[in-house]
Amino acid sequence: MYLFYLLSLLSGFGLYKIVSFLRKVQQYREEASKRACFPPPTLRSTNFLGTSVLKESLKATKEDRGPQFIVEAMDRVGKNVHTLRVPVLYYEMLVTRDLENIKAIFSTSSADWDISTTRANAFMPLLGEGIFTSRGLKWKHSRAIVRPQFNKGEVLTWSLSTITFRHSFEY
Repeated sequence: MYLFYLLSLLSGFGLYKIVSFLRKVQQYREEASKRACFPPPTLRSTNFLGTSVLKESLKATKEDRGPQFIVEAMDRVGKNVHTLRVPVLYYEMLVTRDLENIKAIFSTSSADWDISTTRANAFMPLLGEGIFTSRGLKWKHSRAIVRPQFNKGEVLTWSLSTITFRHSFEY
C-alpha cells in the first residue's frame, strides 16, 4: 500500500517536472520568436546523464583555466559560435561572448534580464554582493551603475584595447 503511494507521489513529481520544463521551453521559444532570435547551438554531453561537460568544466576550473575552457568549448562547436546553450542534467545555461548580446543584457534591454539563483549562490562567496551575484532590484541597480561603460565610445575603446593587447602578445 505504501509502495503505491510512494510510486504515485514520485510519478506526480516527475510529471510536474516534465510539464514545468516544457512550459519553460515554450516560454523561451515565444520570447525568442518575438525577438527574432535563432536558438543557439548546443554543447552536447558525451554521456547519458549530461554530466561530461560539467566534469570537463570542473576539471578546467581546478586547473585555473575555466575561461579558456569556455572559449575552447565554443570553438569546438564552431569557430563563429559566440553564444552557446549548455544543458547539464535538468539545468540549462546560456553562455555568450557576443558583444551585441552583452550590450543588450547590460544596456539596451537590461530590464528584460536577470540572473539565476544558481549563479548568484555559486559566485557570492567569491565576489560578494554586486552585479554578478545580485538579483532583482539590487541587480538592476548594479547594472545601472555599469551601464555607462557600455556606451558606443567606451565599447569602441575597449575593442581597440583588446585588439592592441592581443597584438602585443603575438610579437
